[in-house]
Amino acid sequence: MSERKKREKRMKKIWNGTKLQNIKKYLARGKLSGYCLKSRSCPIVQKYLYEHKLILIEKIKLKLFNSLLAMSRKFGLQRFKKYFLIFVR
Repeated sequence: MSERKKREKRMKKIWNGTKLQNIKKYLARGKLSGYCLKSRSCPIVQKYLYEHKLILIEKIKLKLFNSLLAMSRKFGLQRFKKYFLIFVR
């Protein structure tokens, strides 16, 4: 068997192996597997983590805003006006 055929056979075995099958299943669902998430230098992983970090930050901001809104209704808008300005920047 030629060296090229041996290499193709190894690559086919890796491509169809359980680790890569698992990774491909996650990717098909638009997610990253635990194996991928360990590869922090990968640009795809960096983008994924950055986007999820932004989503988390927006959720926290929304909770804070809603809390401020509830407090301003209870205690008066003027007391919390300066805090609302943080959210419009």
